[in-house]
Amino acid sequence: MDKLTAALRMSKVIALHQQRKRIDIDCFYAALQFIAPAATDSAVGQAGVPAAALTREQAAPGGQLVLDSYQAEPALRLADALVQLKTRLAGGNWAGEEAVFAEAPLEESERDAAITAAMQVVTAALKPPPINAGAGGAASAGNSLRERLATQLLGQELAATLLREELTLREWKLDGQNGPQVFLLLGPPSSGKTLMTNLLAQHYAGRPMLTLNMASYQSEREGFGLTGLRYGWSDARPGRLTGFVWEHPRAIVVFEHIDRAHENVQQLLMPLLVGGSLDDEYGFGSGAESGHPDSRSVDFSDTILLFTSNAASAVYEQPGYQQLLADTPEQAIAQLRAAFGAPPASQTGIRGEPAPARASGFATHLSQFPILPFLPLGLDALLAITGQRLATLASGLQAQNVACSGLDAPELAWVLTLALGPDINARELDGVARPLVQHYVRDCDASGASRATQLVVSVAPSPLLERLRASNPAEVLNQLLRRSETLRYRLTATRDGATLTLQLDALELERVRVQSDYGNTGGFVTELPKQGFDAIFGHQHVKQRLQQVLRLLQQPASVGGAPLALPKGMLLYGSAGTGKTMLAKALAAEAKLPFISVTGPQLLDLDLIRTLFQRARKFAPSIVFIDEIDALGVRGAHGADVCINQLLTEIDGFSDTRWGGVFVIAATNFPGKVDPALTRSGRLDLNIEIPMLDREARALFVARLHGLPHQDAWDDQVLLDLSAGMTGADLEKVYRECALDLVRRQTDHITQADVLEQINVIRHGQRVENPRLREQLESTAFHEAGHAVVSMVLNPGVRVQQITIVPRRDSLGFTSYDQENSSGGNFNRAQAINRICVALAGRIAESRRFPAIDDAGGNDAGAASDLHYATRLAWQAITEWGLDEEFGWLSLSGISEAGQRALQERAVERSHAWLAEARQHTTHVIDEHWRTIEQVANYLLEHEMLDGDTLRNMLA
Repeated sequence: MDKLTAALRMSKVIALHQQRKRIDIDCFYAALQFIAPAATDSAVGQAGVPAAALTREQAAPGGQLVLDSYQAEPALRLADALVQLKTRLAGGNWAGEEAVFAEAPLEESERDAAITAAMQVVTAALKPPPINAGAGGAASAGNSLRERLATQLLGQELAATLLREELTLREWKLDGQNGPQVFLLLGPPSSGKTLMTNLLAQHYAGRPMLTLNMASYQSEREGFGLTGLRYGWSDARPGRLTGFVWEHPRAIVVFEHIDRAHENVQQLLMPLLVGGSLDDEYGFGSGAESGHPDSRSVDFSDTILLFTSNAASAVYEQPGYQQLLADTPEQAIAQLRAAFGAPPASQTGIRGEPAPARASGFATHLSQFPILPFLPLGLDALLAITGQRLATLASGLQAQNVACSGLDAPELAWVLTLALGPDINARELDGVARPLVQHYVRDCDASGASRATQLVVSVAPSPLLERLRASNPAEVLNQLLRRSETLRYRLTATRDGATLTLQLDALELERVRVQSDYGNTGGFVTELPKQGFDAIFGHQHVKQRLQQVLRLLQQPASVGGAPLALPKGMLLYGSAGTGKTMLAKALAAEAKLPFISVTGPQLLDLDLIRTLFQRARKFAPSIVFIDEIDALGVRGAHGADVCINQLLTEIDGFSDTRWGGVFVIAATNFPGKVDPALTRSGRLDLNIEIPMLDREARALFVARLHGLPHQDAWDDQVLLDLSAGMTGADLEKVYRECALDLVRRQTDHITQADVLEQINVIRHGQRVENPRLREQLESTAFHEAGHAVVSMVLNPGVRVQQITIVPRRDSLGFTSYDQENSSGGNFNRAQAINRICVALAGRIAESRRFPAIDDAGGNDAGAASDLHYATRLAWQAITEWGLDEEFGWLSLSGISEAGQRALQERAVERSHAWLAEARQHTTHVIDEHWRTIEQVANYLLEHEMLDGDTLRNMLA
């Protein structure tokens, strides 16, 4: 179809669309704009006619201006069409539909079908040539905007289509707007926003372009750089923006990173959006230099304004957003509009203190203009860009009389593109062919004047490359990003006469260290853990629970055909050192997911919370681990309310019916200090306690100790008994200290006594190395013997682990008990009295051996902790547990403060009675077993330590 026929058909489409009865010059003018939009800009301006002069009012029926303007520019090749068209004028009016198309008038019912059919014909006729795949993705050059966008702006088809549609509506005067044409380009970095603005400027060659980097306008006083500095200042002059548009009223102005400009600078641009004009403080005209300009107002109504931004990342980085944009673009763009135009959250300091943010009024108003959505470039688009770069290289070499072979091979584009991993962006692709160029240049330098005239590039067959090419392109990029991998290859150059052969082989995926591997980038660390559940000792029950979570994440289940709401996270709680962080990393390793870790105190910064989850969505699917989440506190109880609310917002942003790609694991030693809103249903609702290591798990650590050089046989049962209640971190420290002890003592082996010493150091503290009097050692020996023997008699179910008179920390000695088999705090009256007896036994035994005679012997301060424990236990039994019949079944914690004061004296009396009863009973037991106590004390004086088995043999 020639351009005349296309113009006439398009004129009919416009006339039918506007329900006109005749095709007039308005319709044909709009048709020309659609088919050759450059005609009304660059070409007309070059013909000597002001571009702005070609308006619908001046293009009257038969107007000589239209014909002269187009005839003056032969490059448009429309002059002949216009001449032929002018002959069809009849009486100053354009011919009717019948005369032009030789068709019968259309009925109303046929109108829609006619519009569709005509549009299809015109669209097909004007469709750009297909991309030449054999040239590595390069396309033949075209002058139309459609061709430019289709062949150069890859992977952003929707943004390109919306741009052309909006430009066409403005050309046809159908957009209902009178001011400047405004576009908001939203999307991630390196996605093509700047390229689109440059292509638009190339298309509208008659429109000068001004690009402003708004990120440099960080100060509230920098607005004068845009709109001028008033007369009287030393540097008074017109503004860069207003001055440029004053000279070029049909300019294209690009505001890059508009969201990064200071809020005052943004507000300064508000008149542009509202009224289509700006005032220049300096002004224009002959009187401007004296402070009396002829005009200050600058009209922007004929400009094209392009605002770019990387904001709204929370929307376009969400899993599934690309599919939403493909299925229902209106809904996806509405989400972008809401996110960009929403009042911004405040920038933060510690504990969520507000600070100034960007001007929300400006952003809200700007978001109402057409939004062109950009998405992260997919692998197909990246490969096409690589193909273009290789085609450019081939053209350059051919211009130097160098024949090329293999540069258009698809596998070469794959290798060179994936070699830029793990995070590939379009800007890096500018140098994608550099390795090939460097080897060619090196060969030229080595060969002197004998330059290769033929270049052959090949990729050796590789199963890895075949597997990657057969995979889902999106998954290939995600794998590189999440695992921090790149494609390594070996490039070998071989010269044979005038032929240089470059071969790429030995392909392999290799993990590379990124910035986050060297420190806390943005306050958190991203890694890909390697050790799974098998590397963790014990915690079988916990690992079974985590395996269930793993299966749920990997294979989301459904019940009765309905999707099952997946958990968004979990809370791991338990004592310090029990392995919460290791278990979380093991889950990430089993799931092969990135592990992004942060601590609770770091989340007191709102910006870090947003950045954290932005990174997590970028790496999705991923795991976010928050250690010490209790640092945020509880809202309403001196907690970081603003930070907790932001964290809840981020967690609630994940889908309920399908995994949103980010799983949150929080850890704490104090579950009672975690805000309940974080652990309610639908959030971190999987709560798992991480207990101390059981005997089986500790046995694995003991077996590991056997790997250290030692000679004598060890009694593993003793080590297991004494290590009860220790965490994995504690036992790891025992191993490390034993290994270091070999170096410190310069010995070639360790003994069981060395291991026991390290266990006691961790549990009870370092030895106190000071000489003590024999009497003091003997006093401590009888004190600890009294504890141990009375415990064995009154509490046979509680295993004594060891007794020692080695001083540690604030203790001159101690008796330790088995924590694994204790009954906890569930006592009856007799058991409580027996526990008190054991606590008093040390002082009573010591007092019997050293009675008060003059100023020597008697009681000392060594029983302070025993008395504290005995008194507290008696008080709890009486005032909380209801174990005293005289005081009654009453708990002081359940009554008012006035009631507690009234009963305080009575409770103290009953506590005295309990302690007196326990003292009497303990004295009787000690008298009955005094010979055994002496035997134990003498053993301690000789050996310093006595284990539980030896004690039991003494009592047998």
